[in-house]
Amino acid sequence: MPSLAVVGAGAVGGTLAAYLTLSGADVTLIARGESFRRIRERGAVLRTPSAEISVNVRCTEEVEERYDVVVYATKSYQLPSAAEMVRSTPSRSSLHVCLQNGLGNEEVLKKYFGEERCSTGVIYISKLLWNASFNPVTALLDLSIGEVVKNPHALEVVRSAAEEVLSLARAEGIEMNEDVVDKTIEATVRMGGGA
Repeated sequence: MPSLAVVGAGAVGGTLAAYLTLSGADVTLIARGESFRRIRERGAVLRTPSAEISVNVRCTEEVEERYDVVVYATKSYQLPSAAEMVRSTPSRSSLHVCLQNGLGNEEVLKKYFGEERCSTGVIYISKLLWNASFNPVTALLDLSIGEVVKNPHALEVVRSAAEEVLSLARAEGIEMNEDVVDKTIEATVRMGGGA
């Protein structure tokens, strides 16, 4: 079984490490400061609609060994220091995977580890659909989300962009519900743009 390290104990990193631990994977969560102390004391907490589960995840503040896969779930601005910490270990890891919002993160990892050892992952494709449809429209039209949801013409542009994201996802073999575009727009309208 490959050994995995998850760097970053926020919502994505903590959840990923907890689920990997529950599946029986050999995983270490690398956290710092308050996150490290909280996880050492209480474990990683998974919150689902029906339960709250504390998972005893192996957690450390430093990279202690060679891992087959290192997953980076830090904020983008933290990536260079996280990559440097991993690179400074005596034996280097095999594969480095970016699970972060933002652009250019994979390029940062490639500078540290080389192109052949880096990859990118996606956790929430529906969040990407929202970001790729609403964010450009707000920027191009100089409108807030609240203003976009009240403007039928702007919402039509949002719908068109969201359908393009859905089309691209399907072309890449990513299955999404037929109604994901409608539900994404309806939820944002229902919240009055407070997404």
